[in-house]
Amino acid sequence: MKMTLTAKLKLQTTPEQFAALRQTQLTYRDALNTVSRYAYEQGKTSNVTKLHKGMYAALRTHHHLPSQLACSVERAARLQRYAALRWSPDATSLRLEAGGAN
Repeated sequence: MKMTLTAKLKLQTTPEQFAALRQTQLTYRDALNTVSRYAYEQGKTSNVTKLHKGMYAALRTHHHLPSQLACSVERAARLQRYAALRWSPDATSLRLEAGGAN
């Protein structure tokens, strides 16, 4: 039987380490907003390949994200899109939007 163990740890950081972590969080957030905006402009796409082809270079150059984080932002933007559809309080617009009609 396969078991997954998850641990929640509190990081003990120096002020410099904390500042670096915080800057990474803010950069990630800004990059996620950029990808979300791009997805909306592309017809609310959630196609991760289309997001990757359209945004990867910009994420690397403009946001200075390492490769792994750039790919993570694209996937997170896609998941945000699905979460917005799934948890929309207006079920009618949810069905229409999920079905592709406006």
